[in-house]
Amino acid sequence: MLDALEDLQIDVKKHKAENPPKPEFFQYDLQDCTFDLLPKLNTPAKFIEAYMRREVFTRNGVEISVIGYNDLIKHKLALGRPKDLEDIENLKRIKPPGIS
Repeated sequence: MLDALEDLQIDVKKHKAENPPKPEFFQYDLQDCTFDLLPKLNTPAKFIEAYMRREVFTRNGVEISVIGYNDLIKHKLALGRPKDLEDIENLKRIKPPGIS
């Protein structure tokens, strides 16, 4: 994962110096968005189950998989930090149609 980020011109030196990298998530500010990676899911869901429910979109010809809405809510609930609880309220407010 770090090599792929490095290929995208993202500085990952501090993470490569750690063995293994320690953050529970990586966050990078890109030109027109913030890019969060969650290498570990802190939810009851198994990775393969969450992966099967992932959302997929294409940007600049690259297919990108992201955690599904409901799994993201569960993940943020499991973390329980004030920021995550605030995020849940905002996500529920802007929930896309068709998601239960």
